[in-house]
Amino acid sequence: MAKIEDNVKENRCCFKADAAVRVRSFLLLAVCMLVICLAKPAWAEQVDGLVTYGSFIGDNFQAPFHYRDDYFQGSATEYSDSLSTMSMCLSLSAFASKETDDYSLKYKNLYSLLEQCGFD
Repeated sequence: MAKIEDNVKENRCCFKADAAVRVRSFLLLAVCMLVICLAKPAWAEQVDGLVTYGSFIGDNFQAPFHYRDDYFQGSATEYSDSLSTMSMCLSLSAFASKETDDYSLKYKNLYSLLEQCGFD
């Protein structure tokens, strides 16, 4: 009979520990959710810059662009003017730069655009 009582006491002790762990886990989760809700999302900021692109007639040209990470928050099946415009700027920047004759450095415009948008 003593063994049964000892087992019951041990199990009650485990239930108390489990409850304490659950409470701590819940509080940690609540704090994390609060921090996430109050934090300013990085994608909320808009980047305004100049895209530089080469052409077959003359020097490089420049055009303004606006970029936000939340362009990718919507459905991929729905048309987005902003995402379409930024995609065009990205493809234009991939044209070879006219600033250098060294073909291994012709990617300068694309790197410049990606750096302005916050990509490393």
